Amino acid sequence: MFKESEISKERLDIDVSVIINVHNQPLSLKLALRSLLAQDFTGFQEVIVADDGSDSDTFLGIYQDFDRAGIPLKYVWQQDRGMRENVSFNNGIRLARGNYLLFLAGDMVPSIDLVKKHMETHVQPKLIVAGNRNWRGEINPIVFESLDGKPIRVALNDLEHDWQTDEVSERRELGESEKRKQWLHSKSPWRAAFACNLSVPNNPEVEFDESYIGWGNYDQELSYRLHSNHDYHTVYREDIHAYHLESPEAVANVYRTKKHEDIVNYLRNTCYFFDKCPGLETEEVFFGFGRLQLDKDLDRWVVVEKPSEKLSKNQLERKVREARDWLSTHGVYSST
Repeated sequence: MFKESEISKERLDIDVSVIINVHNQPLSLKLALRSLLAQDFTGFQEVIVADDGSDSDTFLGIYQDFDRAGIPLKYVWQQDRGMRENVSFNNGIRLARGNYLLFLAGDMVPSIDLVKKHMETHVQPKLIVAGNRNWRGEINPIVFESLDGKPIRVALNDLEHDWQTDEVSERRELGESEKRKQWLHSKSPWRAAFACNLSVPNNPEVEFDESYIGWGNYDQELSYRLHSNHDYHTVYREDIHAYHLESPEAVANVYRTKKHEDIVNYLRNTCYFFDKCPGLETEEVFFGFGRLQLDKDLDRWVVVEKPSEKLSKNQLERKVREARDWLSTHGVYSST
């Protein structure tokens, strides 16, 4: 059982450590940092930029603008060995001195009251507070520069009220939010927690599994582990806004990149997650496999159109067996 007395004294002077994971996203990072400096939060925070192998100018070009700010700003970088957000976030956790950790993805720009709303929600120990992801579509550099040229409160107001969001992004945001609400009241509330906008107490058990490589599952596994092994509970607040600004070079979702190598990592991550966590049901973990298909002529995995009907349990289990057989045959992953 974790005890408050186990927190080292050097941590107690900071309320929250905001950890931003970034990979070649200087434009959205700059907006995120400007928002964090202007937060409606009366407590004390530090900001840690955890860099997952960006080019050297991603952060250094921004640092001078924030070096004299009133909020401590730290930076930690790791080599680019493919997408390793889990490892990058852990680098930030090791530097964090706050009583709470607030995770943000590098393409998420926090609303002006995001930190305050996260912190006011932690009214009892062992809460996972999940904020919303407000999809704003792919943003080109010209639009970024236009936003950055405005006072930050004006820019955030534009993102909230005056943004012309495309239909695809609107559907994503609405569908994702509805699913998360449903999961909260299901037997799998841990599914509502995404690391792109998430806060937790800075307890010893809060650490991402570094075995995951590429996109998918590392944050879901942490949430499941905290629920199952440490009696945490998830709260999802739709009103904790962070605006998702995509840049083409930073898209990692395998259904968007459609790259064989990315899909293979996702297949491996998903099988590993399922095998590591006894008690999970196939549909809870492998629901995304319906859009993945093996091109047997090329021996490569591809993304296909979303099925008009949800795969039956038997169909999904066959798909999982096919993926496991392929991963094992190619020496990528085996559960034994």
